[in-house]
Amino acid sequence: MAVPGQAMSHPKTGERVTFVRTSDETGGRFCELELIALPGTRPAAAHIHPEQLERFTIHSGRVRVRLGRGESDHGAGETVVVEPGTPHTWTAVGHEELHLTARIEPALNAERFFEDFFALAEAGKTNRAGVPTPLHLAVLLADNPGFLYLEKPPLRVQKAMVRALAPLGRALGYGRRQDGEGGIRTHEAV
Repeated sequence: MAVPGQAMSHPKTGERVTFVRTSDETGGRFCELELIALPGTRPAAAHIHPEQLERFTIHSGRVRVRLGRGESDHGAGETVVVEPGTPHTWTAVGHEELHLTARIEPALNAERFFEDFFALAEAGKTNRAGVPTPLHLAVLLADNPGFLYLEKPPLRVQKAMVRALAPLGRALGYGRRQDGEGGIRTHEAV
């Protein structure tokens, strides 16, 4: 369960996020994350949130946001709204560290996805771009249905891949489970 102040980082992409407001605090209406990124930082892959609106409020630095096929740059004081179902990605641009708040409405399982995704990254279970390996990704998407899909391949292909690969990943011990200290582990025993 995410808690305000909980911080995570992705060693491949360079993203650092901290939970600011959680779904428990907002009754599930939204969750908020603070994101810090050096110039050149970008998320692991362009993606889609089928049911959620995502709002980026830029506090400092500059960000280039791609929504669908369009691209635009934004700076401090600006807000970018990503409507549900819109393929999107971003890149920190310029010479200054990017600082923004991302708000996801409704929260649904966003917090659990981020906890699992960053745990996989920190455990080295991603490719060079920062995307989880295929079996890990299938289990991650199966454990967090409907939160996020990659921009490509087509959604129906991704869903079929998740249905086919997630059971194999689970059989190999991948997935969300409690560790002996009450924390979450999202990868097989090392």
